[in-house]
Amino acid sequence: MRRSHAPSPEEILDSLVLATPEKRRLLLQMFQHEMSLLVADDEGMQGARPTRIDRIRRALSALPV
Repeated sequence: MRRSHAPSPEEILDSLVLATPEKRRLLLQMFQHEMSLLVADDEGMQGARPTRIDRIRRALSALPV
């Protein structure tokens, strides 16, 4: 069964199915997406909204090197 929502940074980090490189790739993609939304916000393209950047950074820093 497919999920109806995108996984959170914590769900990616805690996944038992994903290998570390996959987790890093997904988290980096999520980070890039959030950064692009911030740029759009700064350019007045959307209303201000909370981001997950800090949560993504914490998840990335928790991954083994």
